[in-house]
Amino acid sequence: MLTFQLNYALIYGVMRDKTEYVHFLNATFKVEKNPAYTGNHYLARVNSVLGNTYPLGTTEQEMIDKYHNSVVLEKDIDGNKVLAGDIHRVVEVTKCFEDRSPKGRFHKDNY
Repeated sequence: MLTFQLNYALIYGVMRDKTEYVHFLNATFKVEKNPAYTGNHYLARVNSVLGNTYPLGTTEQEMIDKYHNSVVLEKDIDGNKVLAGDIHRVVEVTKCFEDRSPKGRFHKDNY
């Protein structure tokens, strides 16, 4: 049984339609406000952030690190760059699934 599952995973990866679609991971994070953040950005009021996309094979910790280092504002009122990790911290990954988008419509990185 284990051999079948391993072979299935290998075959499925090869059989994905890569000509018309871009495949990626779509993650939703449960977040909490960073106690050190004193600003009033709207993200400070949310407790869940969805629609975060990453290349296939990205680990959970890599997703969290990339999210914390993503730029929210190039310059705030004081002229400082604001990162998502400055505003809040990821508590857990609540949902993560493989998603796809037609090539040419996917506006982020082409994974």
